[in-house]
Amino acid sequence: MTKRWYYARMRWAVMEEGEGLREWEEAAICFKADNDIEAFERALQLGRENEQSHEEGRVWVDKRLAEIVELDVLSDCRQFEFVSKPADRHIAFEHLFEPKKSEPQAAF
Repeated sequence: MTKRWYYARMRWAVMEEGEGLREWEEAAICFKADNDIEAFERALQLGRENEQSHEEGRVWVDKRLAEIVELDVLSDCRQFEFVSKPADRHIAFEHLFEPKKSEPQAAF
């Protein structure tokens, strides 16, 4: 079976201890997979690999994968896109995201 190109747009929540959601970060990435199920699992893996935690002064900040927003098959892939967006609602620092429950939309 020939692998196909997939496009995934992912969203991470930047969470500040004591305050909660600071902002959203989004990235679009292209990769190859055998099928839609494998592509979703690969998108989760890539998203988790980009989670981070660090201290800013005395405040702990986590970047957590929140969801896979879009996932679709491409004929070719040549670019990446990274975007930060302001927080649009309050989410407590202790919130646990469940990106595995994402229901990505088709991108195109």
